[in-house]
Amino acid sequence: QFVDCFPTSLGAIEFATDAPEVEYAIADMTLRYTYFKIKVSS
Repeated sequence: QFVDCFPTSLGAIEFATDAPEVEYAIADMTLRYTYFKIKVSS
């Protein structure tokens, strides 16, 4: 689990509206967080 996670940068979002099939928007993103918790499942 990321604690205090927030985006610091977002790249260009690329998508096409004339595509014959479903295409998902793709973008690069950089995140910053304070620390990471590892949870153990029982």
